[in-house]
Amino acid sequence: MLKTVLLILLWSMGFISLAQNAPDTRPQLRLNRDDRTIQVIQNAPSSEGGKFHLRAPCQDGVRLNTVYAPEPYLVETNVNDTLITSSIVLDTRPDGRQDDATLELFGGTLEVDDRFCPQNIARSEQPDVTVYQGRTTITGTTFFYENVTGLGTLAGPIDLVRTQAGEAPELGAIADSLTIDVDRDVTLLEGNTTVTADGRESHADEVEYDEAGGMAILRGSPARSEKDGDVVQGNIIEYDLDSNDVVVKGGISATFEFNR
Repeated sequence: MLKTVLLILLWSMGFISLAQNAPDTRPQLRLNRDDRTIQVIQNAPSSEGGKFHLRAPCQDGVRLNTVYAPEPYLVETNVNDTLITSSIVLDTRPDGRQDDATLELFGGTLEVDDRFCPQNIARSEQPDVTVYQGRTTITGTTFFYENVTGLGTLAGPIDLVRTQAGEAPELGAIADSLTIDVDRDVTLLEGNTTVTADGRESHADEVEYDEAGGMAILRGSPARSEKDGDVVQGNIIEYDLDSNDVVVKGGISATFEFNR
């Protein structure tokens, strides 16, 4: 009796968590690259329309894995410290090889035939793919990953939001596309890139974005940043995401507005 009471007390105080000790029974597949592992997790039960089919012979010499989660469920794809959600993940492996595998993530609906191959795919044109990195949330339409290169590209329009925390202001960014380098843990925004935060607006051809380090590196010809009428530009602008300060390098020019 005393042992039972003690266990109940420890559980209620948070020292014992049954949820943490319970195994994850959700269907999942893995894609390995060197010392990295990409994990795809199905959250939709089959009784509610979820699909999880592996190694379907949909094309000669190709094996296809299909993971589909109808609303309100989502498929989770974990890449290092990055989480990507979508309705559909198609994992294509020529001759079953992981080295040449590709992943395609997008929103929409599909069905499967008697060979468990996807059919009647209706792709969403909405930004139904969401990338989560710490305080940063990024949306786009389709994410395509090649295991041979370790690069994944999110098609836009890209909409990025980094939430406010402490003295760090909320930050937003838009771009045409985004690339994630799995090997280097680098996120790159490309094409018509604009970053805004606390009255500062910056423009660049590309932005190397480091959520964990709180830093963005803007590159352009030139990259340009403006706040309160003050304009600085150069080949490279180092942008502190927390302080909203910038450091300009290469081909520097500036215009400052003074109150007279």
